Amino acid sequence: VNDIAVHGATPLFMLDYIGYSSLSAKELTEIVAGISRGCERAGVSLIGGETAQMPGMYPEGIFDLVGFIVGQVEKDKLITGQKIKPGDVIIGLPANGLHTNGYSLARKVLFEKAGLKVDSYIEELGETIGEALLRVHPLYLGAIKTAMQSLDVHGMVHITGGGVPGNLRRILPKGCSAEIIAESAKVPKIIELIGKLGKIERTEMYRTFNMGFGLLIIVDQSEREKALELLKEYKPFVAGKIVKGNKEVKII
Repeated sequence: VNDIAVHGATPLFMLDYIGYSSLSAKELTEIVAGISRGCERAGVSLIGGETAQMPGMYPEGIFDLVGFIVGQVEKDKLITGQKIKPGDVIIGLPANGLHTNGYSLARKVLFEKAGLKVDSYIEELGETIGEALLRVHPLYLGAIKTAMQSLDVHGMVHITGGGVPGNLRRILPKGCSAEIIAESAKVPKIIELIGKLGKIERTEMYRTFNMGFGLLIIVDQSEREKALELLKEYKPFVAGKIVKGNKEVKII
């Protein structure tokens, strides 16, 4: 939903795919119920999908879950980033955990290297590893709609695979670069823990994890205060600015 909404589209419906070797009726019901709750929150219809039981293809107790979403936007209202220009301000909305990226590295560090378990309670987190890793991803749809209705949005980015540099770079037009203020976002504790236990370099951390930046909204500098006020229920912050350059993203 977040990925499709940042382009200015209205999410319409979703289909799912569940592949497994053997799951109980209770487990399947819980999976579909979770998907349905997410769709309800986003105002999206779950219109169907595929459930495939394939013994021998999946290890016992392991399942494959895939989602596919369709949205709609008028071509002249599509947000592509082409309006972005030097001097624009980047407004950030906070992340609350890993969201949807960095899990391969997280598993390697937490489980293989550190020897932790899903139910290991970590004092500095105030919860178990499993609870921290499975925290529900924020739905930014409300913030996106508010921004589109009341601001001249030049670009939006949902921070997923590739982190801030990889995602922001994709929408920067020719002649523009971005400077991101590292200290403007509060890094989720689970991400800090992974970095500490894995002794991961800062550059790699920003390339793999969201580092506290959940969503970025780019507007004209003149709308900075208006944006912060309009989005205050989502805890916005000034994440950086657009400068002259060649599609580079600098973390400062």
